Amino acid sequence: MADRNLKSTFWSEDYITGITFVLHSISNESLRLKTTLKLISDFDEKVTAPAIRSLADIAKANEVRDSNESLWDKHQRQHIELLNTIAERLGIASHSKLEEACLAPLEALQFEYEEFYRESESILNSNYGHYSKCLSQAKKSQLDYFSRNDSLKQLYLVPMENNSDHDSDENEIEIERLVCTDSGLKFHYTLDKRLMFKSEDELEEFVNTIKDTTVTSRRLIPLPGVNNDYFSCDALFEAIKRVASRLDTSVFNKERIGQSLIDSKIISPYNDVLGAKPVFTSQGYYVWAYERNRKEAHSNETQPAKADGFSGFLRKISGVENSETKITTPVQLLEEQKSLKRLRDVYFDQCQALDYARLQLEVELQKCMAQYESMLNRGFQVVHHVSTQFRLLCSNSMSISTVIEPIDVKKEVEKVYEANHGTVGYYVPQPGVTFVEYDSRGILIAESMFHADLVGAPAAERGAAQVLDVLLKYLRELDSKLVLQAWGTPLDFVRVSNFRRECIAEFSNNRGDHKYSMLNALTRQNRPVADVVGLLRMWLLELPDAVIPMACYEPLCVQDTASALGKAPKEHLANLAALCDHFQWLTRECGTESLANLFFAPADIPLYHLFARNRLRQPLDAVIMSPVVYKILCHERSPKMLETLIGAAHAGKEALGPPVVIARDPLLTPVRSARHLQPNSTFVPRPLKTVSAEASPHRSPSRSRKRISGINLGVQSLASSPGPEENSSELASPEPTPSKMTSTTLNAPSHHTS
Repeated sequence: MADRNLKSTFWSEDYITGITFVLHSISNESLRLKTTLKLISDFDEKVTAPAIRSLADIAKANEVRDSNESLWDKHQRQHIELLNTIAERLGIASHSKLEEACLAPLEALQFEYEEFYRESESILNSNYGHYSKCLSQAKKSQLDYFSRNDSLKQLYLVPMENNSDHDSDENEIEIERLVCTDSGLKFHYTLDKRLMFKSEDELEEFVNTIKDTTVTSRRLIPLPGVNNDYFSCDALFEAIKRVASRLDTSVFNKERIGQSLIDSKIISPYNDVLGAKPVFTSQGYYVWAYERNRKEAHSNETQPAKADGFSGFLRKISGVENSETKITTPVQLLEEQKSLKRLRDVYFDQCQALDYARLQLEVELQKCMAQYESMLNRGFQVVHHVSTQFRLLCSNSMSISTVIEPIDVKKEVEKVYEANHGTVGYYVPQPGVTFVEYDSRGILIAESMFHADLVGAPAAERGAAQVLDVLLKYLRELDSKLVLQAWGTPLDFVRVSNFRRECIAEFSNNRGDHKYSMLNALTRQNRPVADVVGLLRMWLLELPDAVIPMACYEPLCVQDTASALGKAPKEHLANLAALCDHFQWLTRECGTESLANLFFAPADIPLYHLFARNRLRQPLDAVIMSPVVYKILCHERSPKMLETLIGAAHAGKEALGPPVVIARDPLLTPVRSARHLQPNSTFVPRPLKTVSAEASPHRSPSRSRKRISGINLGVQSLASSPGPEENSSELASPEPTPSKMTSTTLNAPSHHTS
C-alpha cells in the first residue's frame, strides 16, 4: 500500500490560495500555543501562587507562640502543620517549576512560530507580487503580439499556402494580396476586365485622366462646401472610352461600372439624398468624390497626430507599437514585419521572465511548506511533552491520579493537513502565459511546448506527442538503473526550470518545431539523467489534462478494471501507451519489486500524480490511485489493453467483447473507496429498471367487480395474474404500439358493483 507524504500539499491553481492556506495554518498553530500558554500562566498566577502566599500568611498569622499544652494549642498547631503541608504540595507546581517545565518551551516555540509567520508572509507576498507583475506584463505583451499578428493576417486576401515552411524569406511579399486602407479599396482593384489596377497610384492616375477629359457643367447657383461641377453618364463614359477604347458600353455594363465607382466613393450622385443608398443610372448626373475623400482621409490622419503626440511619445518609449498603422506599400509592410519581430522579442522575453518569477515563487513556497511540516512535527512533540509535565505536576501537588495517553504525532499532523484538502493539494504548476510561434504572415504555426493540450499537439509516428517521444527515446539509450533512480529523486525545481527555459529558447530559434527544439536542447550539452527525467516529469505535470484524463479519474477510483480508460481520447491513449512501453522496459531491466517500490514510496509529488489528476484536490487518493496507475503502466497485459483501446478510439466506437480486466495484487490492493457512502459525495443515479420493463397487462373486467377509476394504473395483484393460456396468447399476439396502448388504457370502461 502506498504511504502518504502530505508535506507539499499546499499547492493551488492560482498560488495565492495555497499561500493563504499555509500562512493561515502557521497562524493557527501560533494561536493554539498562545491559548495553552495562557491556561498554564493563569493557573500559576491565579491558583498556585496566590494559594501558596495565602497559606503562608494564614500560618504566620495563627502561629502558636505559647508553650501551653492545652487542647486548643494542640489543634492550632495541627492546623498550621496541615496548611504548611498543603503549601509544600502546591509548591511542587510552583511558578519556578511551571516556568522550567512548561512555560519556557511553549514561549520559545510560540516566538519561533511568530517569527516564521512574519518572514514567510513577507517573502511569499513579495514573490507573489513580483510574479503577478510579470504575469500582467506577459499578458499585455501577448495581447499586443497576437493583435498585431491578427492585423497582419488581414493584409492577405488569399490564405497563404505552405504555412509550415519556416525557411521562407520573411521579407518576400506579394503586392496583389495587400489591402490599401487610405480609400478603403483592395488591390487588385477591378472595374472591368480591361480596367484593372494593381495599386492606388494607378487608380489615381486613371481618375485624374478621365477627370481632365470629362465634359462637365456648372451649377447656376454655386453652393459653398460642395462640388459645383457635375457631369452626365454619357460624358463620363466618353472619357473612359478614350482610355479603354474596347470597353463594352452597353447600358448594363455602364450601370455596373458606374455603381462600382459610387461604391468605391470615386463619384457620387449630383443630388445625393442623405440616408438613401446611391444608385447609378444611365440618365443621372454625378460629381467627383475621390479627391474629396482623399483630402478627408489625409486630414483625419494628420489631425490625431497633433492631438495624440504625447500619448504617441509614451507608446514609443514604452515599446508598444501602434497596431492601427495603415499599410499601402511593400516598404511599409517590411516595416510592419520588423515591428512585429520587435513585439515577438518582447513577448518572448516577458514569457521567460515570467517563468523565472514563477520559479522563485515556487521555490520559496516549497521551502515554507517544508519548514512548516518540520515545525508542526516538533510542535506536537513539544506540546505533548509540556502537557504531560503539567498534568504530572498538578497530580503530584494535589495527590490526584491521572492517566497520560500516548499520541501518534504522524496522525495528528495528517489531521491538520486533511482539513485543507479539497482546495489545496499536490503540486500543479500554473505558468499563466506560454510562448507560441507565428509565421511572418501572422498565422499561428506552433503551440507551446509546455502546458499545451495533448489533443492537437504535434505527434510522432505512433501518435505520442513529439516532446514525449524524443525524451523517451533519449532515456532508452541510457542506463536503466539510473533512469529508475531519477524517477524517484525529488524534483529539483531550479535545474528543471533552467532546462525548460533553454528548451523554449530553442523552440523560438527553430520557429516552433517541437522535435528539433527538444533534440537540440538535449544534445547541446551533456545532461544529467535526473535533469532529463525531471523535465519529463514537469512536462507531464504541466499538461492541462493529465495523460489519464479527469473523465477517467473517478471511474478508476471505484472500478477494478481498465475499461474506465475507454472514456479517454485517442491522443491521451497514444501518449499513455508510449509511457507504458517505457515502464515495461524498466520493469524488464530492473524488476517488478523495484517498480512497485517506486510507485508506492512516499514523496513530495507521488508518481501517480504525474499521470492522473482530478480537479478536486484529494491527496489522500494516493492510497487508491498509486496501485491503479502502477497496474496500468507496469502490468504485462497493459500494452495489449491500450492497443485495443486505441484501435477502438480510432474506429470511433467501443471495442467489442468484454473489457480487459487487470486483477489487483491482494498484497497491494487498498480498501475500496467508500466515497459513495459518504454524505457529501456526489450522487450518480442509476437507470430505472422500469424504463426497459414491459407494460403491465391490462386488467380484465371479469376479474374484478369493484368499481375503479376510468384510468387503469396498470397495477396487478398476485391473485389476478393471468393463467398459462392467457400468457401464451399474449406472447403470440403482436406487441401493441404505444398509441394503441395509450388509447386502450385511457378508455377502459368503468364497472359498477352489483
